[in-house]
Amino acid sequence: MPDSRPTVKHYHDTRNTYKKTKDIDRFPVKIRVSHYGQVKFYATGIDLTIDEYLKVMGKRPSPEFRHIKRSIDEMVVRFESLIESLPAFSFSKLENALKKPKKDQLNLEDAFNDKIESLKAEEKFSSASLYQSTIDCLVSYKGNKLMFQDIDTNFLNDWAKVISGSTKRIIRTKNGKDIVLSETTIGIYMRNLRHIFNQAIKDGVIHQSLYPFNNYKIPVSRNIKKALPVEHISKIYFTDMEMTERARLGIDLFVFSFATEGMNFKDILQLKKTDVDGNLLKFRRSKTKSTRREAAQQIVFLPELSRSIIEKYAKHNGPFLFPVLDESWSPEKIHNHIKWFITDSNAKLKEVARYEDLPDADKISTYFARHSYSTSTIKNGYSIEYLKEKLGHSSVKVTQNYIASFGLDIDKEASEKLLKGFTNE
Repeated sequence: MPDSRPTVKHYHDTRNTYKKTKDIDRFPVKIRVSHYGQVKFYATGIDLTIDEYLKVMGKRPSPEFRHIKRSIDEMVVRFESLIESLPAFSFSKLENALKKPKKDQLNLEDAFNDKIESLKAEEKFSSASLYQSTIDCLVSYKGNKLMFQDIDTNFLNDWAKVISGSTKRIIRTKNGKDIVLSETTIGIYMRNLRHIFNQAIKDGVIHQSLYPFNNYKIPVSRNIKKALPVEHISKIYFTDMEMTERARLGIDLFVFSFATEGMNFKDILQLKKTDVDGNLLKFRRSKTKSTRREAAQQIVFLPELSRSIIEKYAKHNGPFLFPVLDESWSPEKIHNHIKWFITDSNAKLKEVARYEDLPDADKISTYFARHSYSTSTIKNGYSIEYLKEKLGHSSVKVTQNYIASFGLDIDKEASEKLLKGFTNE
């Protein structure tokens, strides 16, 4: 049987006298919901005489009655919106939805805030920050009272065009900065919004018919990752450019990342002195600590270069291997400080790369160390399965996608090796 949606109307219940004011009979205005012959009435808190009700509901109510008509109409719309949001209607589901007065279930900003709070509780601060950026961008584009039903395919297309900078319209952040985003960032924001819709449908907050992504394709950019040859990494490490101790630490950890199986900065900064076992590092990746599956212990060989960098900073106090974090800090403060340290290190890396006259100096970041390790590993003939274990990926497919993102450099070298010796001489 098709799901026939209920009808919603206002109703003046004159069956019994409800209130008497100076011998004037007043009757309650109710919201009447009918579904397959079953009818229920819901109070509005408004009581009117028969004459007042007729004046309120007339085509042109006088000023003294307009606000009453507006209130009744808004209640009808609220019931219709709640009913539309239910995957399958029942009076009990409607009444459960009506019992949640704290915030509007259909408010998109509330849904994002719930998600952000949940991510922070799980100490997934980077993801929480991305969801916050997504809703901030949406609010900058449309305004605060953004509802699920406001989002459709046309909205998604228009939003993407504006934030990509391809239209004359300009939207700005709360700080007044123009919002012009890359295709990669737009894709992240769209996936975050899609997740919010999927969760709302799963929770029964909205109906499947409100899902806006059926006819919208989220942009996917092929982010070609760049790798540095070992000679360039060596130049960065042995630079004679003057810098502060903190900046030098960032440079050293960049090289440590390359030499220590492409270890990412977040893991490096959270290493403990107790994780060092002779020539080995034994630790669990921070990325998998908060997941449901138990994080496998990573065992990484420490070459002489890595050991020398550890030794350089061995005398500082505290449990961490390198002098960046403080054990007394909250998880959120640790996350924020790691983010700041990486940003600061990226700026110094670019400065050193320019000083050493390296190509694409302004694009170099801490992540180039991981890319460079991965590229070198594949070029040196090691298998994808081996690289998967070294990078701590969850599956070979993740590693295959990661390798594919290195793109043309490996393809070019493979083609040149294939045709080496193919000559007419």
